[in-house]
Amino acid sequence: MKDVIILGAGVGSRLRPLTDSIPKLLVEVSGKTILGRALEVLLPSPEVRSVTIVVGYRGDQIESAVRDLSSKIRIVRNHSYEQTNNMHSLYLALATLDMKHDVVIMNGDCVYDPSVLTAAISGEGDAIFADGAYPVNDESMHVDVDANGIIRGIAKPPQMNSMPIGELVVSIDLYRLSAQQLPDFYGIIDTFQSRGARQQWTELALDDLLRNKARTNSAIKATDIGGKMWMEIDNNDDLEKANVRFQGI
Repeated sequence: MKDVIILGAGVGSRLRPLTDSIPKLLVEVSGKTILGRALEVLLPSPEVRSVTIVVGYRGDQIESAVRDLSSKIRIVRNHSYEQTNNMHSLYLALATLDMKHDVVIMNGDCVYDPSVLTAAISGEGDAIFADGAYPVNDESMHVDVDANGIIRGIAKPPQMNSMPIGELVVSIDLYRLSAQQLPDFYGIIDTFQSRGARQQWTELALDDLLRNKARTNSAIKATDIGGKMWMEIDNNDDLEKANVRFQGI
């Protein structure tokens, strides 16, 4: 059984004017909301124990949209969403779980082929999902892997520039962590929060976890999605492309 966390507290300012009136999770991609696309895979699955949606900006609209869908859904509010980033949202969500089950973490601005989400919730063990065929660019979250697929770090280009680089693949902002990893991961995030570092990406804490695992010979491998479709919806150009690519899906 898996607990799923969807991080959806942000404003989505680059999708304005759409997001002037609705939260990013309720933006439609080819006739279905970003959130709805995820939930239609997650909610029917016997592998999913709960779906925690972290809301902030226009959170009441999201809560209203999912209120009668399933008892699996839980809402966590990030009241300081304007002053924090998604690591803080994840911190709030993890604090509500017993952390006795594997957790699947996904960003609320990504759209996936249903088979990608199915693989995330049905698989076992730790998985950092990546797309080896996706063009590496300055917007991408890069996963640095060695010749054996072992992850040596995850970061955006400015941080990667100071690291010894192996092969780079692109993270699809979808992660599965086993219950065994969660205490360490939560501890790393808690350290960031206690230092007042509340405007950081989730991947900064994940990078610490991955590097610790690599040093202790318990490293995590990247899981390539094999060319299956996904998109991060950052701006209106992305949305236009996604509307075409996800037609009929």
